[in-house]
Amino acid sequence: YHARTLAEYRACQSGARLLLGSATPDVADFYQARKAGRVLRLLERFGNRQLAEVRIVDMRDERARKRQMGVVSESLLHELTVNLERKEQSLVLINRRGYYTLIQCQECNTSFRCPACDVSLTYHRTNQCVCCHHCGYTGQLPAFCPHCASPRILQTGTGTQRVEEEMKKQFPDATIMRLDSDVLQRKDMYREVIETFTRGEGDILIGTQMVAKGLDIANVTLVGVVNADSSFYLPDYRSSERGFQLLTQVAGRAGRGEKPGRVVLQSMEPGHPVLRFSQDQDYDAFFDYELAVRQNHLFPPFSQLFRFIVIGEDDIKTRQYAQAFCEHLRQQIQTHPESDARELDKYMLILGPSPCVISRIQRQFRYHCLIKNNAGSIGHELLTTFRRSLKIPEGLRVILDVDSQSLL
Repeated sequence: YHARTLAEYRACQSGARLLLGSATPDVADFYQARKAGRVLRLLERFGNRQLAEVRIVDMRDERARKRQMGVVSESLLHELTVNLERKEQSLVLINRRGYYTLIQCQECNTSFRCPACDVSLTYHRTNQCVCCHHCGYTGQLPAFCPHCASPRILQTGTGTQRVEEEMKKQFPDATIMRLDSDVLQRKDMYREVIETFTRGEGDILIGTQMVAKGLDIANVTLVGVVNADSSFYLPDYRSSERGFQLLTQVAGRAGRGEKPGRVVLQSMEPGHPVLRFSQDQDYDAFFDYELAVRQNHLFPPFSQLFRFIVIGEDDIKTRQYAQAFCEHLRQQIQTHPESDARELDKYMLILGPSPCVISRIQRQFRYHCLIKNNAGSIGHELLTTFRRSLKIPEGLRVILDVDSQSLL
C-alpha cells in the first residue's frame, strides 16, 4: 500500500484531517480534493518573488549547425558563462548517472546488456567499467563485440559524469561539483556536498533528481536541464506527471533570493505539451490535459489500479503461472456472489499478463497483470482475498501492489 493511502485510512479511523501539500500535487489526489471543494492555494511565492523565466532550447537546431556537438547547448553554455562572471551559482540537472548510457555494436546492432537483468549497461568513466544500476553487476568495457567480434563499438547517451567532464573542459577555472548516488559513498556525503555548495564554495552543481527538491540557495539564479523531455516517454501512465513535477520543482530552485532566476530546458521535442506546461509552470493546464488522458484510458483517478507481479527464475514456468493466474482471476470475478447483480466483469478490467517493462532483474523473470477496478470496495476485497488464497509454487513469488504508482 502507498503511505498516502494508509495516512488517509488512519485519518478516517481517528477523525483527523489529512493535509497534503505540494507545488505539483499528485493528479489523482488533486482531482479528489477539487471534487470535494477542499483545495487551499498559496497564490504568491515566498517573499512575493517572481517565478524564474523558463526558456526551451531545440536541440535539433543545435545539431543542424554542423559543429562539434556536445551535450550542453550553446544557449546553456552562454547562460553559465554569464553566471560565472556575476559570481552567481548554477544547477544542472541530468537524470541519468554514469558517463555513457548505451553501448552498442555498429556492425550487428547488439547492445551490451546486463547478464542478470534486461537492461543496458552504463559506462562509468571514473571507475573505467560498465555496470548495471539494478543489480550492481560490474565488468570491463569490451573492446570487441561478443557476437560478431567487430571492434566498432559505439557509446552513446548522456549521464552526469559526461556532463561534468564537458563542463570542466568549457570552464576550467570554475569549481564544478557533482551530486548523484555514485559520489555518495557515506551516509553524510549528501549533506556535506549541499552544505559546501550552499556556502558558495562551488560554482556549478551537476546532479540527478536529488538536486531538484528542497534546495533553498539564494545565490542560485540559473537552472539548466539536459534531456528535459526524456521522462515523458517511459511506458508508465504517470510518466508525464513525473516529468512535469521534476521540471517544475527544479525550476523552483532558481531565483529564491533577491536576484531573478532563469531556467534553460534542452529538448528534442520542444513542442511537447507537457514541456510547454512546465515552461509556464502552469499546474492547472497540465492537470486538465493529463486528466483527459487518464479518463480516456481509465487510469486513476478513474479507476483503482492493482498490479500483480509474478517473479521466478524459470521464464517458462513464470510465464505459464502468470497466464494461469490471470485466467483463474477472471473466473473468480465471474463466479463471485455479487457478479450477477453488479456485473463485476464489466467494472474490473484485467490487462495481461505481459512481461514487465524490465522483464528480468537479478536473474528473476517478471510478468505482471493490471486490474482497473471500478467496483469499489467489493472489487478491492475480491482481489486481496484472491491473493491470500493463492497456492504459489516453489520458486515463484506473487506481489500485489495496491494503488500502483509505477508500471516499470
